[in-house]
Amino acid sequence: MDKIQKKREQENQSTRLREVLSALKKHGISQKAISVDCKISEDKLSRLKTGEKIKNIPDSFLEELQKNYHINPKYIRLESEHLWDIFDEKLDCFEKFVDSWETVAKEKNDYLQISMDPNFYKFLLGVDKAKLFAENDNVLAAEIERLANLYTPSSKSADYVVIPVEPFIDIIRTTKDEKKHLSELLDFLNYEDFIEDDKEDSAKN
Repeated sequence: MDKIQKKREQENQSTRLREVLSALKKHGISQKAISVDCKISEDKLSRLKTGEKIKNIPDSFLEELQKNYHINPKYIRLESEHLWDIFDEKLDCFEKFVDSWETVAKEKNDYLQISMDPNFYKFLLGVDKAKLFAENDNVLAAEIERLANLYTPSSKSADYVVIPVEPFIDIIRTTKDEKKHLSELLDFLNYEDFIEDDKEDSAKN
């Protein structure tokens, strides 16, 4: 890479950094807060933003941006068009959403078990039902607000197992008297009607 290309790349990276700082500012995060969280002086951060007297944006600074604010380092390095590190952001949101999570085993497969507020679980069911029957966005927003006002956090978490639909159907077909890890968490007798209906449909076909 010649000097002109390198200089242009540095300028573009500084532009990307300014875009990142602007996006964080919209979320109420000041440049001062960023300098503290990312272990960099405000003066150096300003010079990185303008490209003044600093040739390269340090990897260590980008790592801190990613760790603290889910900023995608590749965006600043001109290697991606996505400003936010979606994976880290989703994981962070998920861990705020549930109280704890782990895996449970069935034969050779692992499934996700989450512990969360049962009242919030009911709230989510209510929101989904509202989406089905709301006549327009205003009605939906009003119903969600009503459900939110009725919501009271539970003092105790409840456990839920997240299983993809197809494996779940296979489980309730094959699980009867076998002792399984997962059977300690699910009462498959509740699904006997489903199994019988499924058998009748198969016989008709």
